[in-house]
Amino acid sequence: MKFSDKIRSRLLKPAISLYCRFAGSRKDTAVLLSGTAKSKPVALVWAFGISEAQRDAKLQDMKDHLDAFHTVVVVCDSNTFSSLLQMGFRVEAVPSHEEQKIHFCDLPWATYLSRRISRIRNNWAPDFEFTLAADPEEFVETCKGKQLTTPNNTMTEELEYLEDYAS
Repeated sequence: MKFSDKIRSRLLKPAISLYCRFAGSRKDTAVLLSGTAKSKPVALVWAFGISEAQRDAKLQDMKDHLDAFHTVVVVCDSNTFSSLLQMGFRVEAVPSHEEQKIHFCDLPWATYLSRRISRIRNNWAPDFEFTLAADPEEFVETCKGKQLTTPNNTMTEELEYLEDYAS
């Protein structure tokens, strides 16, 4: 049996709320959510490696389904996100590959971005995650930049300015 889009959208919200209630809350660390929002469904939409026009078009197509969530956060690699705010989404932005290239510093981008993505997940505590193009792990893997190494060439992440203060 196939449901029309209106019926699917109408049934999606109660189904998501029911799922979140029975799945248990792991939102104690969700510092960016208010007390009442912690008991409601949260979705993260990863929009890495996609143009603003394509991103906005895909999100507009998904808008009816995303309305089933109390909080929708779009994480993008673009500083052009006013259209997302106009659609009613919350936004987190990380530096795109182009922005990383123009900053002349020794920042290990893969380490920074993997920690930033981890903090986003921790601070919003999403119930569901959607990917529009590249998923976060693929985005981090494609980062160029200085690799953190020790004298014996092993990977380390113990730089003071990159410490994880979230814990």
